[in-house]
Amino acid sequence: MKHFTTTILGIAVILCACSPIAPMPTPPVQTELPELATPTLLLPTIMPVSTTTPANMTGIIPVVESWEGVPVMPGAISGMFEMGDYVYTIEAKAEEITAFYERAMPDLGWQPREDKTRLAPGTAFTYYKDGTFVFFMIQSKDGKQTVYMHFVNQ
Repeated sequence: MKHFTTTILGIAVILCACSPIAPMPTPPVQTELPELATPTLLLPTIMPVSTTTPANMTGIIPVVESWEGVPVMPGAISGMFEMGDYVYTIEAKAEEITAFYERAMPDLGWQPREDKTRLAPGTAFTYYKDGTFVFFMIQSKDGKQTVYMHFVNQ
């Protein structure tokens, strides 16, 4: 009988300890805030951009002096490369941009393919060198010009 009473008492203790009526241990009260790690701000690393950047990357890049052997007009304020083409923005008149390329391109061995073509609302012209055509498109917006340089290999 003593064994039976001990067994019953043991079961009762276990059931009481596991029941929702049993008191739950009180979590310790935290009096101080934990020290947080200082957040690390990761800034992009600015690396020099070669004027012979590979033609397989896409995205915004710093303004370069030339792209695929074609000069970028000095004074450009932003540049972007996408799928082999280069686009830049400049605060200049379309006439100043075309005059720049009329002077610079022949000195670098590029020959005009055809006369400038006036398009509404921009200007387009093409140069040729060593089996490559570069098509320029100039569009005006808010007093700035966007110059598109599209390259086509023959």
